Amino acid sequence: LILSSPDYGTPVDLWSAGCVLAEMLVGQPLFPGQDGVDQLGQIVDILGTPTLQELYAMNPNYDRDVVFIQRIEPVPLEKVLRRKAGIETIELLGRLLQYDPTLRVRPVDGMAAALFEPLWQAAPQQRPELFDLSREELEGCAEAASAEIL
Repeated sequence: LILSSPDYGTPVDLWSAGCVLAEMLVGQPLFPGQDGVDQLGQIVDILGTPTLQELYAMNPNYDRDVVFIQRIEPVPLEKVLRRKAGIETIELLGRLLQYDPTLRVRPVDGMAAALFEPLWQAAPQQRPELFDLSREELEGCAEAASAEIL
């Protein structure tokens, strides 16, 4: 969005999720820019200079208004997070904070990331028992819903 991309969709939300996750770990904004240009500089300082291919992936209409004079190497996420995250978190962040939106982790793959393994392993294996509503209870539900709508 900083590069005036016309596309806003799931990849932008995934980038945001990566920022929020990192910010929760370090307790402060990951890319605290004063404006769009400053924020882009903050991003480059951490993730390194994007390639021309990555710039076009972020914005197919990229017209070279933004030029990077100096090549900056990325800072390892372990250092950025001040060792407050395990390898699983760092791996997921690396997949969320990709310049190229097409390379960001898909939501379903993100949920299956090793970081969340304890959560889905602890999920109950049995489904809860369903309850049966009597005919009268079902009819009452329909009447109550109809009354609320009207």
